[in-house]
Amino acid sequence: MTKLGRAREHLDLLEEQLGDFHEPNGLALRMDNDFDTADKLVRRFVVADFVPPPDSWGPLIGDAVANMRAALDHAVWALVVGDRRDSLSEADARKVQFPIYDDLAAFLKDRLVQVADQAVIDAVEQCQPYNNEDDRMTEGHPLKTLRALSNIDKHRVLHVVSLTPAHLEITATPRLPQEPTVKFLGGELHKGAELATWSARRPSRGAEVKVEAKATAWVAVRATPPVLALPVVLGVIYGPVFDAVGECIDRLRG
Repeated sequence: MTKLGRAREHLDLLEEQLGDFHEPNGLALRMDNDFDTADKLVRRFVVADFVPPPDSWGPLIGDAVANMRAALDHAVWALVVGDRRDSLSEADARKVQFPIYDDLAAFLKDRLVQVADQAVIDAVEQCQPYNNEDDRMTEGHPLKTLRALSNIDKHRVLHVVSLTPAHLEITATPRLPQEPTVKFLGGELHKGAELATWSARRPSRGAEVKVEAKATAWVAVRATPPVLALPVVLGVIYGPVFDAVGECIDRLRG
């Protein structure tokens, strides 16, 4: 719980800084209309400017993730040592960690099964992602996201925090008789990135139409293939991921 509490401190700091970041930050768009035809209006929206997230957030996220991952390992270690009531050999000690698997067959082959009591194995198994997939999550389950983020930070690179499109609102004045077509491209934002293409039929030849757009962005951890398929929004880390770790520790303690 001390490790999990330390993760909460990191995440509270991140959430506080995130609020300060969003307050003055704006996503400025540039609109190109060089593609108009006699009967069709076409607008291309390009990112003109924005304030990037600070580089310090990558290590901060890594610290939070490391503490959450360690909290699970420490919980299992305490249970295995307590249940056996004797000292572990170094060979057995290396088998004690909290496993995260995508299917039961792989879980049953984990080294923890060789040294833990059945009650511990059952409690850990009930926490596994394949028992409770979540379609709202990037990786399908909070613990799978935790595993991916932890592996990236430990073995590959610092987490890179960037902006990814969240919402785009385009309005036309006067209102057009037919619904426009919007192609929202998404992807990591950078200056000059094309965000969306909007097209509509002209209401009448030569008619003046005013088109305006507003965009918002998520702050997210950049995807690192093949570990992460999509960026992970920061709210997922201090929301579902943190909650899942806490729930699993409660299950192990119960």
